[in-house]
Amino acid sequence: MSELCELRWDQVDLRAGLIHVSRKKNGVPSTHPLSGDEVRALRQLRRDWPDGRQVFVTERGAPFTRSGFAKMVARAGEAAGFAFPVHMHMLRHACGYSYANRGEDTRSLQLWLGVDPTHGKIHAAERRALQGLVAIAYAQLAGISRLDPAARCDAARISM
Repeated sequence: MSELCELRWDQVDLRAGLIHVSRKKNGVPSTHPLSGDEVRALRQLRRDWPDGRQVFVTERGAPFTRSGFAKMVARAGEAAGFAFPVHMHMLRHACGYSYANRGEDTRSLQLWLGVDPTHGKIHAAERRALQGLVAIAYAQLAGISRLDPAARCDAARISM
């Protein structure tokens, strides 16, 4: 979650449709493409908060804390109609499953999630959570107050 809370606009290249992820806990830094929906949602966020340094800010314009971000994800899960509590790590797992279900190889999945294959354990990597939150922001911008099951699936797996 720290990567999301600390994500700055200078890490997002909207013209090229790329996001540069700096990992915590010795994770593998990487650059990932953004989908058209994600770029549009991020542009809207930038228009809404033009002076901010951070990508994700609270309603008052302050940077999110880990706790605040986790609470927002939990509330979004409730609003989407999930019958169980939603937390950040679930978004990561959903995206990993989506990646694997598309037939991507395990090594690519590890690198995409920020796993250092030489250590064999997962380091902090929240890119998929970022994309899930962008999907939620996009849904809010589009006036969707409650995501149907298919849209929830899309929100968890926005194109890579």
